[in-house]
Amino acid sequence: MTFAPSAFRPVGGSAFLPAVRLAGLAQQPQAFYGAVSLGQDVTQTARDWYERAKNAIDRFRFLKTRLEAIDYKPERENIKTWLGDPNIPGTPEYRFARVQDDFTSDVAAEGIGAYNKEQRQMRVAELEGMNNTFEEKVTAAAKLYGERPPTTPGTQPAAKGPDLTVPLLVAGGVVALAILFR
Repeated sequence: MTFAPSAFRPVGGSAFLPAVRLAGLAQQPQAFYGAVSLGQDVTQTARDWYERAKNAIDRFRFLKTRLEAIDYKPERENIKTWLGDPNIPGTPEYRFARVQDDFTSDVAAEGIGAYNKEQRQMRVAELEGMNNTFEEKVTAAAKLYGERPPTTPGTQPAAKGPDLTVPLLVAGGVVALAILFR
């Protein structure tokens, strides 16, 4: 069995691999990537992915708060429909729920090294992409319909007391009559 390079073919970028003839048959070039898969970003550590997950979760929550401030209810509901259900795969709410679950339970059990797994990294990247689309939708709706001032979670506007105008006027009239007829 002999191997002889017959031509060089581009693999991607500026890399070239030779096409190899094996027993007279042209073989497709096989690239060797070692232990690193194509989807994994080798320049980022587990801590970097942990921070990205934290930022993606915070950004999603912020955008949901901002969504509630959009002044036009039909548009708010339209965007909420796009967000979907956390139990339906592929929806932004589902992606958020998975990343949040990884962040809270898996990191607590495995430590930050949990983000060495490619599946978790892909979930974070997908949520980041959904956040970009979500932000575009919220920003466009806010420009078109305006936003109400946001409220801080846990605070409510001061409750108005009962309107005492009529009882005070009646009491004032009774006092005035009492003074006159004394």
